[in-house]
Amino acid sequence: MMMLLDEIQEFLQGLFNMKKPMLVWTIWIVAINLLSLVFLPRPEAIAVLTGFILSSATMFWLAEIKGFVRLLGAAYLWWIPVLIFLATRFSNLDLSLFSIWIVLLFVSNMIALVFDMVDVYKYFHGQDDEMIVHPLVDIELTENHPEV
Repeated sequence: MMMLLDEIQEFLQGLFNMKKPMLVWTIWIVAINLLSLVFLPRPEAIAVLTGFILSSATMFWLAEIKGFVRLLGAAYLWWIPVLIFLATRFSNLDLSLFSIWIVLLFVSNMIALVFDMVDVYKYFHGQDDEMIVHPLVDIELTENHPEV
């Protein structure tokens, strides 16, 4: 159990060391997806929560093996069936809070899917460096090069 907690802590440290825009986007995606809890037991909410759990577990596993590299985007493949399912539900939408959530969720996850597939492509074409900011490296660069 302690080893799992250490791994979770390491994953979260990597997450919070990402570049600010990427961190803000990640927080948005997590929040919009976790809002599915509010709409349980609706089938759309179950699908979203399932996609979120599967992609998060896959991302956690990939990060453990490879680090915070662009390959983590492959975890978003779980969202393809979820997004297809949600698209079939659009004809039932109205102006309710639930419908607004579905539209925001769908658009956000489509954007994330595109970005993540581009990241996976880049990873397999040589851009396999870590995607996090290393605070100590940034401090050294700033001290050695004041103009940065």
